[in-house]
Amino acid sequence: LDVTSPQPVLDNIVGSIIGKFGQIDVLVNNAGYVASGVWEEMSHEETTAQFNTNFFGALNLTRAVLPTMRAQKSGTLVFMSSIAAWHGVGAGGPYSSSKFALEGAVECLEKETSHLGIETFLMVLGQFRTDILNAARKQNKKDNPIADYDRVSAELRDRHQETTGKQPGDPKLAVERILDVVRREGQLKGFTKLPLRIPLGSDAVQVMQAKCEETMGILKQPMPDIWKQIILTLLTTTLQINKFVTMGLTVPQDKQEIITRLFINNEYVDCQNPKKISVYNPTTEELVSDQIPVAGERDVDAAVAAGNAAFVKWRAWPGAKRRQLLLKFADLLERDQEELGFLTRLTLGAPYLAFGQGEIQTAVENFRYFAGWIDKFAGESFPQDDGFYKIVRNEPLGVVAGIIPWNGPLASVGLKAAPALATGNVFILKPSEKTPLMAAALGKLIIEAGFPPGVFQVLSGDGSTGALLASHMNVAKVSFTGSVQTGKTVQILAAQSNLKRVTLELGGKSPAVIFDDANLENATEWCVNTMTVNSGQICFAPSRVYCQAGIYDRFLELYAKKFSGKKMGDPENKDTSLGPVIDKAQYDRIVSMITTAESEKQGTLLQGGRGTSGKGFFIQPAIFVDTKENATIYKDEIFGPVVVINRFETEEEVVAKSNNSKYGLMAGVFTQDINRALRVSSAFDSGVVGINCISTINISCPFGGTKESGIGREQGSAALRCYTEPKTVLINLTY
Repeated sequence: LDVTSPQPVLDNIVGSIIGKFGQIDVLVNNAGYVASGVWEEMSHEETTAQFNTNFFGALNLTRAVLPTMRAQKSGTLVFMSSIAAWHGVGAGGPYSSSKFALEGAVECLEKETSHLGIETFLMVLGQFRTDILNAARKQNKKDNPIADYDRVSAELRDRHQETTGKQPGDPKLAVERILDVVRREGQLKGFTKLPLRIPLGSDAVQVMQAKCEETMGILKQPMPDIWKQIILTLLTTTLQINKFVTMGLTVPQDKQEIITRLFINNEYVDCQNPKKISVYNPTTEELVSDQIPVAGERDVDAAVAAGNAAFVKWRAWPGAKRRQLLLKFADLLERDQEELGFLTRLTLGAPYLAFGQGEIQTAVENFRYFAGWIDKFAGESFPQDDGFYKIVRNEPLGVVAGIIPWNGPLASVGLKAAPALATGNVFILKPSEKTPLMAAALGKLIIEAGFPPGVFQVLSGDGSTGALLASHMNVAKVSFTGSVQTGKTVQILAAQSNLKRVTLELGGKSPAVIFDDANLENATEWCVNTMTVNSGQICFAPSRVYCQAGIYDRFLELYAKKFSGKKMGDPENKDTSLGPVIDKAQYDRIVSMITTAESEKQGTLLQGGRGTSGKGFFIQPAIFVDTKENATIYKDEIFGPVVVINRFETEEEVVAKSNNSKYGLMAGVFTQDINRALRVSSAFDSGVVGINCISTINISCPFGGTKESGIGREQGSAALRCYTEPKTVLINLTY
């Protein structure tokens, strides 16, 4: 295989292997050899091409195989090098650089794929090919008693021949024997993992040169100037390592079909509406799919009809049976959380550990929590002192539509579907057109959990699909999370159709108030961490901060330090805190608001606020200070990593400023004075208030807003009341 082939060619080859064998268990890359021509006085471009034949060519092939191994949740990647290439013996600096490149590649792959069940091995084989290397051979063999190159290569070749059918044998057995060889030879012992993934610049080049010169010093050979050029080329190549794992990420093969279909009545069906929408990876700006269906009127009618038919039996199901089903569904979400997180991350861009993992756990906990309520959400009874015994029952509504946002799709499934299903309603999920992939994958879990047909359905689409649900005469309730303007439209459509019940969780511009006596470390941790989660794309992010004058300067210094210290980058990397914003439209909107605020002198931009070079919709976290209270940047929800920080003098002043907003979703007060804390929390006009914390919710307590932040509540027993109607039964005991 010519690993310099264009990526589509490699992808097609991998596809043909999958077609023949069904999966790929192991990929062995010879990644250490460098063609001899690379050391001649060649141009920068030719040098790059020669190196691509080897190390980066192996990375290209690995990239082509990774989606398959991800889908399998298993696989083994092996990178091999001769000990000559590893130590640069006889070839000098550039050869020794391949050692550092391989270390960086393996370190990155271990970090990014181990949680997917993929193993990565690095083997340096010890047979030398030229007599000129004898002196170095003695020295290096002591440090690397790994294997004989010819022996291991021959053994691997034999196993490979068995897998391709050139010799008789069981392919599965051959794969096991290959892995036996790899594991027997083991990981390279004692290699140091270097900080290779560093910004490209003079310091990075110097680091690489120093490492190469160190090797050359051991070998007592000079380092020609041309090799410095080659080192720069190599460094540029190795800096792509932490990108290639993400580059070309696609929907797993077993999900390719379902994302192009609707899930109605426990079946994946073709959409009757020909309209399609496209979704992109915000990290790479690459197209993920242009075949996402938009459910039209006939599709919505079919789902609503199936739901109403299922409702008759579902509402009468024994509570214990319904509870078991919801608990099983929670277990399935937990089992598949990494795949569901990947499908969300692919078009959202939020890092898994910094956001995705917690979002999935919210969904799991909600299904378990509301499953526990099924036999406890009791009605009421009243004394028969007037001759009538009075009973109040909580009865389900019928078909409920949940229109969920793009910024926390799976958590929103838990917030809406769990209480609706627990109270005996049937549920139609309509995901955002920006993050539809995860929702499409839920269909298989719905079937596996045992939901009857029509009880839990999924319709992808854009705003037109949501409008059809909100205006449908046979939908009893719609629960919507999103922007204020769209929420108002949903409410109008609900009222104009059948006066359906509505829950709206809308925008926010949440104030955080820090008094002089606050614990500064605690206050900044809460304010920064909750402002940067999902790159500030959270409705209750503390985007307005008020700090009392006495500690303002110290707080601002600490906040700015922590804010800028959040690592921004590839969401596939576990140590990334900040990913990109959702798409170009959101990026342009946020950058435009920042630019306008600067040009109109709405406040002072202390730091950040700029996009980054290269691919991806990344925005450096921005801090505005001394912001005018009538400024757009101060009043409007930005929904991005932008915060305004102003000072205040008195309690009365800051309460008035905090409440001077059309939003009322979340607020927080930081102080050691409990009397003041309770006083301010009572004065805040918001649905949720934190004391010495902010922008956090609890599963047992109601969550929702006042004013234009919404209507109704999610979580806790309050959510159950939003999905039921009380029915009064009067029993005459006087006749």
